[in-house]
Amino acid sequence: MDTELFIELCCAGASIIAAVVAGVFGMRAKTKEAELQKELDKAIALNSQLTYIRNSRFDYEFKIYKELSQKTFRLTSAINTYLMSGFRQIHSDDLKVKEHANDLYKDVQSAYYEFRDTLFMSGAFISEEQFIEFENFMDLCFSQLITYDNDRYLEDYHKHCSVQEKAQKKNDDIIKAQRNIIESLRIHLAEYMPTSQN
Repeated sequence: MDTELFIELCCAGASIIAAVVAGVFGMRAKTKEAELQKELDKAIALNSQLTYIRNSRFDYEFKIYKELSQKTFRLTSAINTYLMSGFRQIHSDDLKVKEHANDLYKDVQSAYYEFRDTLFMSGAFISEEQFIEFENFMDLCFSQLITYDNDRYLEDYHKHCSVQEKAQKKNDDIIKAQRNIIESLRIHLAEYMPTSQN
């Protein structure tokens, strides 16, 4: 056999072997690539589902916190309005002034019950820490409502002035509690926001 022919046959054989090996490895690589792509697609789908759930939860919690914050403000506002005018007018001899004071008192009651109902209906969907904070605020407001209710029947002006001082102190505590709720909500909701990676 001729050396050149032998070299050509060896080269041809090596090329065939290389093509077969490349084909086998190529098929394995394509199979492995398909498996990896399938796993990647599953991971992307799972990530999309988790993102959707997280965003949905955030949207729902945000809606609840917004409603509770609005009702917190309404209740605080009603309490302040009654303290500034209705509390002083409830003992007036003028029937229209007294009626106005009673309307303001009813507004405090209404705001309180709206807030309470919203809190308890939404309680399962907010964090325990936030629920307790709102509940403590509600208790302060209820205490103020009782103070107002008891004062409505006082005849002694000096006792009325003493109750009014206590009511003003409770009112300051209510405003402070409302501010604390707003600040803690800001912190709680910020936990949903992505942090920068530096």
